Amino acid sequence: MRALVLADEQDPRLREISDQYMVGDRLLVAPIVQKGQTKRLVYLPAGQWIDFWTGNRYQGQQDIVVTAELDQLPLFVRQDSLLPWADDREYVAEAPETHLTFRLFGESGQYDHYQDNGQDLAYRQGEYNRYQIEVTAEQAQVSLRHHGYRPVYSTITVETTAGSQQFAYDAATEQYVLIPAP
Repeated sequence: MRALVLADEQDPRLREISDQYMVGDRLLVAPIVQKGQTKRLVYLPAGQWIDFWTGNRYQGQQDIVVTAELDQLPLFVRQDSLLPWADDREYVAEAPETHLTFRLFGESGQYDHYQDNGQDLAYRQGEYNRYQIEVTAEQAQVSLRHHGYRPVYSTITVETTAGSQQFAYDAATEQYVLIPAP
């Protein structure tokens, strides 16, 4: 979590806002802070923003009024962001994920994804994987940039507005290959 002012230190409005925050530099969270509130005013930093729930697009550096349902926290994604998506997990000790999904918000995006065992310091000896996922013009590419940890994701899905593309890991070449659509 990051203070909203870190999204654009030159914007004086951001210095005054204490009830919104960023998760990384791509996701803006505007929680409901008053009991019974169903709408709220949200200030968007510079840039283009996409409502996580509706897909509506907004120009930044403006205030917008959003409906805040009890089960939908107001979330906004910076345009051209690629975010990782995993299945729900009950607890950390479960078996490693075998599939991962990335969702594109916008027309193009890039994401560097890191994976290790999450249990010890073996990553210091190179026991980790680093993936690069890129989407341009609705075409995705998945690359395994560093392979030092077993297992890898057996499949990776990239979701765009044009549909999904699924990639499978080829152990012989240590590369991800696009699975043709049926």
